[in-house]
Amino acid sequence: MECILGLTTLENDKIKSIFLDYIVTVDFMRRKDAHEYLTHTIKKK
Repeated sequence: MECILGLTTLENDKIKSIFLDYIVTVDFMRRKDAHEYLTHTIKKK
């Protein structure tokens, strides 16, 4: 599918990229070690 909802290919790719980033982030946040990872990262700063 080249074009969804009448958007140009560039706009479509941008939306897909943002959507995929969101999915990956949500998937990561659901992992058991997400809390420890975030705590560790925040303490390092």
